[in-house]
Amino acid sequence: MPVYECARCNNLTYSASRFGSIQCDQCGGTRHRSLEHAYSFDEARDEPRKLSDGDHCCLGFDDPVDVAQICAHVIGTGLAAGARVIAHPPADVRAAIEPLLEPHEAGAVEWTDSDLLYCPGFDPDAAVDGFRAISDAEARPLYVLGGSGMDLCEVMTPPELRRFEHLVTQGTSETGMVVVCLYDRRLQSAGSMEAAQATHPLTSDDGGPIKRNERFAYVGV
Repeated sequence: MPVYECARCNNLTYSASRFGSIQCDQCGGTRHRSLEHAYSFDEARDEPRKLSDGDHCCLGFDDPVDVAQICAHVIGTGLAAGARVIAHPPADVRAAIEPLLEPHEAGAVEWTDSDLLYCPGFDPDAAVDGFRAISDAEARPLYVLGGSGMDLCEVMTPPELRRFEHLVTQGTSETGMVVVCLYDRRLQSAGSMEAAQATHPLTSDDGGPIKRNERFAYVGV
């Protein structure tokens, strides 16, 4: 029997009937990942993940080149699914991604400047509400790929950053939008990286496979 995983809290179950129209018995979430090649919880924990509706993932890296391929894959996956794709990566990451995209793919992405989002006066609630509003207004899926070109703890305290990322997880699980966050370890402080590691259900390091984040602990906000 395949294993299913709650997209909000990472709760594992053998019964898909706990999801869909029935809420997760741990967090109340209604979206799940189907781990078709896993037949035990141990196998499920180790199985690479494919992004699906409602996912929130952290990509940690030291070199934009290392993460460019997985970013291009995320963009391509979203476009192939008919999604609206909004990307606000730091400039050096965008420069590494664009050569890997087909011209029509690069042209279909809505590129925005990350410095316009993550800046002094950043309002976590307004940012999440804005993307939720976009998702709610769209008939098609929404994919968001982005990150900051500065330490996020320059615009938020570590507790505020944790709350922000938990708001994102709640937003993705409720709307179905997919959000992939870029964390450049060269720029982010220890407080920022610790917050990232604790608040994303899925994670990938240096362009490696997307995996279940065992450091993640769901906190309702």
